[in-house]
Order: sequence, then C-alpha cells, then structure tokens
Amino acid sequence: MSEREPTTGDQDDAQALAAHAHRDAGAALTLPETITGAAATTSPCTHCATKPCCWYVSLETIEVTHYVDLDRLIFASGFARLEIGAHDNGRFTIFYRAPCTYLQASGACGVWGKPEMPLVCRSVDAHDCWHKSHVPNATNRFIRLDEARMRHVAELYRFDTKRAVTERPSWDELRHEVRRYDRSAPPAVSDAPVAMEHTFPWQRPERALKTDLSWDQASANPCAGCAAYCCTRYVLKVKRPETITALDRLVYLSQFPGIEIGVRDDSEWIVAIRTRCSHLTATNDCGLFGSDERPRSCVDFNAYRCSYPARFGDQGLTDTLRIGHEDFRAVAARFTFDDDGAVVSAPTMHDAVALVGVTEVV
Repeated sequence: MSEREPTTGDQDDAQALAAHAHRDAGAALTLPETITGAAATTSPCTHCATKPCCWYVSLETIEVTHYVDLDRLIFASGFARLEIGAHDNGRFTIFYRAPCTYLQASGACGVWGKPEMPLVCRSVDAHDCWHKSHVPNATNRFIRLDEARMRHVAELYRFDTKRAVTERPSWDELRHEVRRYDRSAPPAVSDAPVAMEHTFPWQRPERALKTDLSWDQASANPCAGCAAYCCTRYVLKVKRPETITALDRLVYLSQFPGIEIGVRDDSEWIVAIRTRCSHLTATNDCGLFGSDERPRSCVDFNAYRCSYPARFGDQGLTDTLRIGHEDFRAVAARFTFDDDGAVVSAPTMHDAVALVGVTEVV
C-alpha cells in the first residue's frame, strides 16, 4: 500500500499542529496572571495555546515487572510519532503524536458540543488538565523519552534468570540518569500528520497462493520480498468492547490520522497505527538485524506464522476488518447497551463489512 501525496487538508492540519504545539520545549505557557470574572466563566481550553490533548494520545500504560515489558517500550519508541512517557509512579505510557481530525486551524474543536464529540473528550476536567501541565514543558512528575533515552533507562533495571525485575531505579535516580545521559531538549512535540489512504485488502485482487513449494522453498526466509508490514504498523491488541466507554475510546482513537480499528468476530480486536520503524531501511530490511540492539520481540518473532500480510497486505480479507473513523462510527452506532452502559448486542464482522459497503468476504 503506497502512501498518497499529502492533500491541502493534510497541509492545513500540519500548519495548525505546528502553530499550536511546535514551540521551544522549555518555554512556559504564557497565561494572564489574573482574569476577569467574565473570563473565568469560559473554558480554560480557550486560553490553551498548545492544545496537547488534541495531538498527544495515550495508547497503553505498562507497569514494568519483566524484561518483556521494557522490550516492548523500546520496540515502540523506535517508531515514528511514538514516544514513551515515564511517570513518577513507576509506570510508562506509549503515546502517539498526531493532530486530531477535528482540530481546526484556529485551535477550536470541530465537534465541540456536538453528539460526535467522544465521551473521552467530554469527561476531561479542563480546570485540572494533565496534558497542559505535563506535555509542553518538563515537570517533576513526567518525563518524555525518545528511543535513545528509553534504552538508557532500561539499563538501570536488574533481573533474575527468568527475566523478572528484581531492582528498578527510583524516580529521582531515573530523572538524574536521563538528565546526565542527554541534557538536550526533549523530543519535538509535533510533526506532520500521517498521509493515509483507506484502501482495504478486499478491494485489491486476490493474490494466488502457491501450493507446490519444495522443502527448501517452504523453509526459506518468509520475510524476503515482504513489504515489511510489521515494521510499518504498530499494532495494539484490545478487548472487543464490552462497555460504552470502551467503545467510545476506540471511536476516539480512530479520529487521529493513521489509526484504524480492526474489527473481528473473536474477543480480541486491534488498533493499527500506520507509522514506520526508524531502523527500517529503504530496501525494507531491518537495520538492527543481527545486532544486540534489535528488540527481543523482533528477534523472537515467528515469521512463518506472520498474520501481517493477510491483515495489511494483498492476500484478501481474513479475520480482521480494518476501518477508519467514519466507517467505525457507523459500526459503533449498531451497538446496543443496558442502563449501566454494558454492551447488550454488537455487530459481527460480517455486519460491519456490509455497513461499509462490502458485499462479499474473501
């Protein structure tokens, strides 16, 4: 799947994001020391210059108890537009940086006060905004980490022979080591949005599968000639929504450029983010192959059982329907709930296929 050329809308979004978020990392927000009574009745969002809640999206929070947890954080930090946030409670969050589809050039929300506004956004306490307090500027409770910093933090942990964590750095030690390691500015807080084209597998011709491979052919490197889907998508596994809040979060995530929701008939869905590993070469080879820096999750990945080509490539639709924001909203509208917000009924994947205009499943 090739990237399309950025449209005027993409450029406008990029300019809007730059205007709101691309400022010196150490610069403090400029707010009036006092405001009038009339001004106090307005939302604090009105005075927010950077709009970090509209472009800094939390994907998952990880409590490090095993080596594999740190490995996942290192793996994620290698992708464009992904970075790691370290919290003073010892946990880490993987964040995605891209402007919300509804963030306008003026800084206003295009769905503010409308039914389309996600519950996630409506429930934000603008008077005590976490994003505004921690994202644009360095704080004593939150540190933003790029890949190099995340790798350095991982070196501060100790493990037993089963790779369970036995020692971890204190918050003060972590902050000190990160400052000692790199005193330059934190990672840039903005970049251009992803140019995304919603082309689905079933819209392309089915690729004929060979059925007469020899042993040598079958045991050859399956990654040879692959379009490196596993290196150009960051995939987050999620439970099929069981509550209205869980469904709302998926609707919310889908409104950020580059994110698709993978609808399936089993209990596990996916959130797929179009990005690119910084170590992927122009020839779709791994620049870390054979080195100690290559994440363990990549080293141990079973390429012979890889599901990425079927889900993201040209082998037709298998067990996952990937859809973007507008299509997913249509699917979400078919869910029903009880008085407590628990899901009573949900469309199947086949129902979802029909909703987005596809009449046949390969």
